[in-house]
Amino acid sequence: AQDRIIGYLAIDSLTPYAYGPEQAHLAQAFANQAATAIENARLYTQEQRALQRSKFLYDIARRLISATNIPDLLQAVATELQKALSAQACSLLLFDIRTMHIEISAHSSTNHRVHTPRPSLLRAGLHGNILAENKARMGVIENPRQETPLLHHMYGIETKHAVMIAPLNVVHNIIGSIIVVNAPNTPPYTTAELDLLTTIANQTAIAIQNLRLVDDLQKSNRDLTLAYDATIEGWSKALELRDKETQGHTLRVTALTLALAEIMGVDKEALVHIRRGALLHDIGKMGIPDAILLKEGGLTAEEWEIMRQHPVYARDMLANISYLRPAMTIPYYHHERWDGSGYPNGLRGQEIPLEARIFAVVDVWDALTSDRPYRESAWDTAKTLRYLQSEAGTLFDPEVVDAFVRLIHTRGIPQAGTS
Repeated sequence: AQDRIIGYLAIDSLTPYAYGPEQAHLAQAFANQAATAIENARLYTQEQRALQRSKFLYDIARRLISATNIPDLLQAVATELQKALSAQACSLLLFDIRTMHIEISAHSSTNHRVHTPRPSLLRAGLHGNILAENKARMGVIENPRQETPLLHHMYGIETKHAVMIAPLNVVHNIIGSIIVVNAPNTPPYTTAELDLLTTIANQTAIAIQNLRLVDDLQKSNRDLTLAYDATIEGWSKALELRDKETQGHTLRVTALTLALAEIMGVDKEALVHIRRGALLHDIGKMGIPDAILLKEGGLTAEEWEIMRQHPVYARDMLANISYLRPAMTIPYYHHERWDGSGYPNGLRGQEIPLEARIFAVVDVWDALTSDRPYRESAWDTAKTLRYLQSEAGTLFDPEVVDAFVRLIHTRGIPQAGTS
């Protein structure tokens, strides 16, 4: 086997001088063939092990990449490692190295009932040494109660066991450990198996850190979104405080617009922007002078021209705020009308964005069913619905009006003056 001795062939005979050069030559040929066969078998076995290792690493990597939360990730690694190493038990622990508080644990075992480890045991015995060294180790534990109190407590093992433990390490900070325990009286783990465990531990630690970063980012985004939405609601309340005639109008039309958009099949992501747009639908009126906005009685033609600019003011105010840009549709287009008679652009039909067509119906509904100083009394539900239906195809999108009528009839939404 390539000038390397891997064994020997012995042939014995009771007859003295039974073998001559010919027999010796034949024996050598046979030995060479046997050595080649043995070496080929070894190479094949090594190749199969390498393939199994590669497949296992690939499968684990795929599980790590696809994991969406840390508990599921830990359980997947524990289960796969226990099977791949034919171990009796495998556990993953996440803990704060300063306080030894165990945050999450995952276990896979053939017959052990795993107990939640006591934090005080993390620094004891072999596990404690590994944390101190920050390096994976393997060994055969003769007396688990004394040598590895943590494993004795977790698994209840009392007899000789082969074990491997690897720290979960992120930029020299230990965040947990992987523990592998073999069946009693089985051969010790090999260096190759320890290398495999170390590789998996490194990959797992990185995956955990990535998920934590994603969680932190998502939390920051949620907090930022809440802050943005609180600001939007503050703006809408400030507008209503300025124009007390429409107090409560914004929240009513926002809720009704969302309900109507939902039954018309608008997706959830778009509903977020519709809500913001509805809350800010009259934000452009911040640019209208009080003398016009709060004027009692009718407006002059010149004043109406100024009032009609509030959608343009809204667009100019919101255009440079990136997170509000998708919500600008309602503030800018909600006064456009189906027949092209609206403002500011005179759009008609499908040229008007759907969310603006939806809001236009709701906005008029709320205005007609609310008490206003320029009108003797609010309209009732039946009268308002008749008006909306009469203007379907003229001022309003007929499909939106039909959906709105269904919404009112099925949900029994009260008129604004009685809410």
